[in-house]
Amino acid sequence: MAGTRGRRQGSGSMRNSCVRVSLALLGAFALGCGSTGTGDSAAPPPPPPLPAGATVAAAAAPSTPDGRPVLVVFTKPGCPACLKLAPAIAEIKGDYGARVRFEEVDTKAAPKLIFDYEITLTPTVIIFANRTEAARLLNPAPADVRAALDKTLAARS
Repeated sequence: MAGTRGRRQGSGSMRNSCVRVSLALLGAFALGCGSTGTGDSAAPPPPPPLPAGATVAAAAAPSTPDGRPVLVVFTKPGCPACLKLAPAIAEIKGDYGARVRFEEVDTKAAPKLIFDYEITLTPTVIIFANRTEAARLLNPAPADVRAALDKTLAARS
């Protein structure tokens, strides 16, 4: 134990390693979630977000007399997972046509909605049926979105 002067051998280097790893992970997370990302230039643009003063309750209100379900996608500008999901949502929108209403909420433009609906991750997809939340999907795969829509539509029949 010569030269350690009362310190446990290796404890400082272990602590420093943990700090370095934590900082590296935090930095990677910040870069990944806040990056502008180039995305696929051929991907269709996402639908326009709800206005800043809009509420999800208003978005979830049926816009047709038959009360079709509403799918709301919560996104953040530059979010890589959001950019990846956008073309799939556009394809799903084309496949489901008039049976489902699609909306997008920009989390930067609507912080009150983020608080009200406890959005902790983007993208988050919420499906409303009869003005109530029927499904909530965090960073979903397109197949999961389709399955949730199918289940919601089947329950409506």
